[in-house]
Amino acid sequence: MDKTQFQPHTQYTVTLRTPEGTPRPANLYVFRTYDPFMVVRHSADGKLRKLAYEDVLLVVDAKEVSAEHRYHVPAVMLEEKFWKGRTTLEHYASSPRSGK
Repeated sequence: MDKTQFQPHTQYTVTLRTPEGTPRPANLYVFRTYDPFMVVRHSADGKLRKLAYEDVLLVVDAKEVSAEHRYHVPAVMLEEKFWKGRTTLEHYASSPRSGK
């Protein structure tokens, strides 16, 4: 896979390659795409992750997320330089709109 197959603010159902090399299904929300990687929210644990394009084996489904249903995180957390030495990030934010 490469950068052209992924768009920001889109929900993807994919098959990922695990570190052991086995394929696993996953649901991803793509925040930003960069040349070597993309910043995604993995639905299994809700963490933000830096994901290499070659770790995605197959895109099963893609659905653009409307503006009112998008996940929002601070812009600095999505910048490429922020992810230089990181692979995962836990982020919790509440929203008055969600009643929290």
